[in-house]
Amino acid sequence: MGAARAESMVMRDRNAAYADLLYSSGMRRSEAAGLLLVEVPTAQITSRLFKGRVPGALSKNSPERGRIFYLGREVLATINEYVSQMRVLDEAAGLASGVYEEVPNALIVQRVSRRNGLATKVTVDDTESGETVQFNLDELD
Repeated sequence: MGAARAESMVMRDRNAAYADLLYSSGMRRSEAAGLLLVEVPTAQITSRLFKGRVPGALSKNSPERGRIFYLGREVLATINEYVSQMRVLDEAAGLASGVYEEVPNALIVQRVSRRNGLATKVTVDDTESGETVQFNLDELD
């Protein structure tokens, strides 16, 4: 398969996952685009609906506490399909192009803290200072 075809498939799967996320959850585009991967609910085989949380920094009407959203099993499967298979190609292309080296103050996620199944804090390595720092997800811009 050619590089252009692979890139087209990656974009199609990414766009489908994003559109499904918007339509099923009722999120605003800015909320969905700003979600971190750790804020997407994790799958539990017995559930039909999965609970997630838009952090306060992204939430238009609840900046002090964020807001809850729900996703169906099929939508979560679409997102997980993109993340587990196609995102690998995106990351490889980014590494090959050197785009990640151009990111100032990059943060590498080391650990995610959850409360009642919802991500609340992340522990990251700051590539510039070399320090390990913990952030409340509501405080990230």
